[in-house]
Amino acid sequence: MNTIWFFGDCFTWGFGAQSNEVNDSLGLPHDPYFKLKKHNDKLWTEIVAEKLNMKEVKPWFGVGAFPWIIDIFLNRIEKMKSGDIVIFGDTVPDGVLAYNRLKDKVASLNCNDFHHNDCYFRSEEEKEKTLPFIEYHKIPHQQKWTEFYKNQVEKISKEILNRGIKTFYWSHDIWKKEDRFETITEATDGKIVDPHFSWNGHRQMAEYILQLIEEDNHIGKKSLL
Repeated sequence: MNTIWFFGDCFTWGFGAQSNEVNDSLGLPHDPYFKLKKHNDKLWTEIVAEKLNMKEVKPWFGVGAFPWIIDIFLNRIEKMKSGDIVIFGDTVPDGVLAYNRLKDKVASLNCNDFHHNDCYFRSEEEKEKTLPFIEYHKIPHQQKWTEFYKNQVEKISKEILNRGIKTFYWSHDIWKKEDRFETITEATDGKIVDPHFSWNGHRQMAEYILQLIEEDNHIGKKSLL
């Protein structure tokens, strides 16, 4: 059985609809929306893998830093084999890599609103040093940063295509700008405020990805002339 690899941020991981067991293992709070799960409700990654009869592997989530997702991708390439499929979802390019002294390693630093104090900065000193870079070099130039990172993904994907591994790419614009798929907030009429996919949103997302695969719109596809 071939493997389908999923790389991305919280929308790939399934934030908002993960089981208590999964969140406990990651030290994350429980998702209240999970209590509304019905028998046939599944995350979009599960739906896609089952439909294609492939083994689902979702190594980790990007926590909002685009280069972190690319790093996770790179670190799994040697395990991929011909016939495998990669689904790569990008993210808002504002996140940065930073040294995490608690874990003593380079890690992803992300926050949806860098002006609030409940971000992932570990001290005011770190915030004062990091915030100017993000505000002046990243946030005003999101499109350029996205193009920069996407070019890296494309180069990697074209290389592994030579090994018979296709990469299908989807953009964070789906949830950030287009609001294409139903959210938990919409599904619960605002009773649970969460911008991540509802169970219906996961089904819609799965259909979108399966269509990409059915149409063979992978990175590096050559046009038929």
